[in-house]
Amino acid sequence: QKNVGRLDSYVRISAGLMMISLGIMKHKGWLAAMGSMKVAEGITRYCPILDLCHFTTLSDDELLEEVHKRNMKLIIDLVVNHTSDEHPWFIDSKENIDSDYADYFIWADANDSSYDFSASPIDGKAWSKYGNRMYFGAFWSGMPDWNASNNKVREEFINIGQYWIDLGVDGFRLDAAKYLYAQGEYNTDLNLLQENLDFWKEITDGWREAKDDLYIVAEVWSGSSSVAPYYSNFDANFNFDLADAIVSVVRRERDLSGFGLMKNLTRMHES
Repeated sequence: QKNVGRLDSYVRISAGLMMISLGIMKHKGWLAAMGSMKVAEGITRYCPILDLCHFTTLSDDELLEEVHKRNMKLIIDLVVNHTSDEHPWFIDSKENIDSDYADYFIWADANDSSYDFSASPIDGKAWSKYGNRMYFGAFWSGMPDWNASNNKVREEFINIGQYWIDLGVDGFRLDAAKYLYAQGEYNTDLNLLQENLDFWKEITDGWREAKDDLYIVAEVWSGSSSVAPYYSNFDANFNFDLADAIVSVVRRERDLSGFGLMKNLTRMHES
């Protein structure tokens, strides 16, 4: 296998598509995640449209040309739900309560009883304290969530997607797609599923204005019935319940899912 620049590349098959996974040796991060990484997945840089990053020593045009001339598609990982606590916008919002970026993240007064600071969408602690304020990070304190209700944040992510589309990428793999509106994140009574679906419709409509055949696959880590509504915005979703059920059927050599594995799945998607 030929090495290009400082990249090690390999091809994997996922959902019937050829996807390119690239490891950046220099930064020990993911090219697919668009920028330098800190521990875990905290994105500090997204793309040059924000004047925050240098993509890589490998020419974008060269990468896309080599992928496309092999009749493959290039799908890149896009993390919209959260960023890194080292992102300059978050640092500014943390150090300056009147920052232009203060409302780009979920901040609350530590004494604000309208919030449930013990609530979390997943196991663990979602709210972290800084001074007399709290900020929300669904996964951990090092990855604060973006404020999905802020129209400026939404515009940024439409622009980021359009930047990569203009470069020639064929689609996105969306990380943590169901957590833009998460349990415990807001102090108002919201239909979290509907808020997430409405958010993604606005974002994906903006992207598809630039490329109508854009392929979008999302990580919606939940049961099949919770994954199903997201097909209204995405071409495909990772269905971990289905994957586990298939493995179980193969191991047991019989289907223990009641109505039948595929019948259950079809009913969920039709509903």
